[in-house]
Amino acid sequence: MNQMNSIASASSDAIASATVDRGSLRRAARLAAATAEIKAAVPVLTYAHVSLEPGQVRIAATDLDRETVSRFDAEVSGEIAVLIQARTLSAFADGAEGPVRLEVVATSGANVIVLTDGMTTLRLRDHIPAEDYPHQVERWRAKGGDAAAFDISPAALLRLLKLTRPCISTEETRYYLNGVFLGRSPGAETLRACSTDGHKLAEIKSDVVIPPLGERGVIVPTRTVETLLSQLAKGDGNQPWRLDVRGEAFAATCGGVEIWSKLIDGRYPDIDRVIGEPSENLVAHLSLGLLRRMAGLQMAMAGQRGSKAVELDPKAGEIRFRDPEGGSVAHPLQGSAQPGMDPIGFNLGYLLEIARLAGTCTLSAKGGGDPARIVGDDPDALWIVMPMRM
Repeated sequence: MNQMNSIASASSDAIASATVDRGSLRRAARLAAATAEIKAAVPVLTYAHVSLEPGQVRIAATDLDRETVSRFDAEVSGEIAVLIQARTLSAFADGAEGPVRLEVVATSGANVIVLTDGMTTLRLRDHIPAEDYPHQVERWRAKGGDAAAFDISPAALLRLLKLTRPCISTEETRYYLNGVFLGRSPGAETLRACSTDGHKLAEIKSDVVIPPLGERGVIVPTRTVETLLSQLAKGDGNQPWRLDVRGEAFAATCGGVEIWSKLIDGRYPDIDRVIGEPSENLVAHLSLGLLRRMAGLQMAMAGQRGSKAVELDPKAGEIRFRDPEGGSVAHPLQGSAQPGMDPIGFNLGYLLEIARLAGTCTLSAKGGGDPARIVGDDPDALWIVMPMRM
């Protein structure tokens, strides 16, 4: 019996079965595994909810703060929902050599879930009722309420999240900074995304017209941002994403994928006050190649625990740093400085992180104690970085 015939042959005791495309199952299982808990006090949170429905399979997973749902076409016979360990499902799908058949077989005890690609066969006891799974999206939608919804292209959403991701804070005490702030640009009805960790800040504007999002905007948690980025990075077509903000949560939907998440309940800082007005008292032109070279030398000379500070001195035409043993490195720097402007120090790691996104960029500052602005080729992308004491 060849592989396809082996997959197509159903057990006579099967309550329901489905034959699914390997790629569709793999994508859905990976998303579920990335959402479900690895270990949890509530065991059901480590499982994926797999539902066989007419003409499609639905796979969902949740950690209670997020839920992801994938729907894809399949040859389905019968209807049933079962729970499968998310990591087990993903591991099987990753190794599958062709289409996968899923069967739920009746036995004298608990039902048995069978997965096979015609070569490898996995049998699991269906020992947790599917009814135990906490459907977050369904409960959220059932609450109703006013929603703010808008469409955005995958390229526009990827740009907003990718350019703000490096500035998200990881400091738990200021939990309201642990995500990306989405709201309207000042004096406009277009979407902007912002993030800050107190040392650096990103403000990325767009031309996407949106309704008001809450009182000032909403804060999307870091893990949800990363889940969205993982889906957007696949570059699967140009179908727009639908963002639906309602109450304490939001959902992002595109095709057969839905990502639901609680929003961070907190007040985001007034970043417009931090951004301030541009100044050309000090201007320095930076490139990714230059900063990489400086970072490599700094690591070699000072090591992980050494100072990460570099000094920008456009008046002398140099970017330089000193190591703890008295050595130094200097490199030519293009720029300008007004009379009386002293060199300004910055964290080289922050500059390098921003340059990886902006490429060749220009830093400008009013003075040594003021935030510096960094802009690249994208006129609607702005980064702010705080100076360092040398």
